[in-house]
Amino acid sequence: MPNGTGMVVLASDGSLLVTQMGMSMMGGPGGSGSASLQRAFVDLGSNGQERWRATFTQGWPMMAASNGDLVVVVVMNNAFMWRSMSGSGWFPWGNQPQGGVEHAALVGLDLATGTQRWLTTLPGDMGSLPQYTTDGSRLYVSVTDFGQAGMMGSSSMRQGDTGGWATQMTNKVVALTRGGTVLWTLDLSQSGRMMP
Repeated sequence: MPNGTGMVVLASDGSLLVTQMGMSMMGGPGGSGSASLQRAFVDLGSNGQERWRATFTQGWPMMAASNGDLVVVVVMNNAFMWRSMSGSGWFPWGNQPQGGVEHAALVGLDLATGTQRWLTTLPGDMGSLPQYTTDGSRLYVSVTDFGQAGMMGSSSMRQGDTGGWATQMTNKVVALTRGGTVLWTLDLSQSGRMMP
């Protein structure tokens, strides 16, 4: 929900990790001046008090995972949403929005302070469900790419010009080291076509 909380994850030290997806009235990225409009990732102590807040100027923080002193959060790009709203590239009329970013990212943060350790670009629009291996040495994340085909049509009310979303997505699995280095990427769309 805009201006509210998204995913809640229990960290390894007992604190709560919560995403906040600030959005302006026109659906664009919220400004950093108002806390209610921030795109942020927040760590809450067991008493409900905020311990730290990591804000993002590009993209929206989504799902997170925690292992030991490392927290990872997937940051979704906003290109596909802006392409969909305009029907002609970036919104409005092909211009890149302020704070626009074309790729999803996985960001590694220090659990105690929220300081960014690393940022890795992901091959798509939206990453989801980051998972650690049992020993915490490796991470896996699913990445969806909507591509230019994800745009709404150009007809009146942008209806009827494209197929369903299921025909336009590609899905990948990305394996990374604990330090954010990509080990391999598997494009699942190459092994079989997604059907509506």
